[in-house]
Amino acid sequence: MSNFKTTFKLINLRFDSHSIYIMNNQSEYIKIIKTIKKEIPFVDIKPFSHNIINLELQILGEKFGEDKVKQIISETKLKHLGWGHILDN
Repeated sequence: MSNFKTTFKLINLRFDSHSIYIMNNQSEYIKIIKTIKKEIPFVDIKPFSHNIINLELQILGEKFGEDKVKQIISETKLKHLGWGHILDN
């Protein structure tokens, strides 16, 4: 009986740590998207908005894949602000 309890606790612990990893990934994804959307109105107004957006898109691509990068570009004004060529690749 104690072996069952130990196994159950181990499975539970693994599930909890996996859930925490998924939650951290989701919050990181949301943070990246918010940063990008916050900078869009300042493209060609603030001097570093292009750089910030480029860096965030690069991080997004590395951590979540090119599909997510293309998705955010197509869903925002980025496609009209100089990032539309990424959709063609």
